[in-house]
Amino acid sequence: MTEDTATPDDGQPVESEPTHAPVLAGEPVAADADADADADEPDTAELRGKHRIELCAAILLGLAATMTAYAAYRASIVGDGVLQGYSDANQSMQEGYDSLSAGDQASNFEQSLFLQYAVEFAAGNDDGALYLRETMGPEMLALVEVWENDPDDTIATPFEGDYAEIDDLQSTLFYAEGDDLLETASVQRSDAEGADGQSDIFELSTVLVAITLFLAGIAALITVHKLSWALLGVSAGVLAAGTVVLIQAELY
Repeated sequence: MTEDTATPDDGQPVESEPTHAPVLAGEPVAADADADADADEPDTAELRGKHRIELCAAILLGLAATMTAYAAYRASIVGDGVLQGYSDANQSMQEGYDSLSAGDQASNFEQSLFLQYAVEFAAGNDDGALYLRETMGPEMLALVEVWENDPDDTIATPFEGDYAEIDDLQSTLFYAEGDDLLETASVQRSDAEGADGQSDIFELSTVLVAITLFLAGIAALITVHKLSWALLGVSAGVLAAGTVVLIQAELY
């Protein structure tokens, strides 16, 4: 097959120019393509590693955010109970002291009334003694009658004897009520202190979980993968510690 040539005006044949650029000797055409493919592989691996880190960080952040909200909610509820407990304890204590004070007043009145009765009775003033007996309440009158009929003359006053009627006196009832209220106040204060301790544990778990949020967030931003994984590991450990503390707070 012969090459086509063009003939110019002077009649001399002219060779046609090649349509493709010549390939120089030793030029690595295929080698450049392989090098580009190899250069893309590290970028793909780097991207996959970054995605794994971001996924783990997102999981830790989600768990930590949920635990933070729950711990804060429980701490708020327990904290309200602490305030109410201390308030109830103070009120019960005040009412207890008021009852004890009323018991002292009732006791002083009962003893004073009996002393007047004894003076009138010893002086032979039957009218005065009878009036004072009528002034006594039924509980005190019953106690005085038991004392008067007691053959043991060594008991100077009815208040010193081991009589069951003493339990029915107004002063005794006030004293009993005051003691019960003070005991109730002690229990309420103890419960409030326990709730206060539980609230502190919830707050501690909140602090630990907040540290998890910080570390996981930093790990997702760092470009050095080894450092990111290290921070994620520490973050997971702190989250586990916060979980244990949260469970302890629930069981407190």
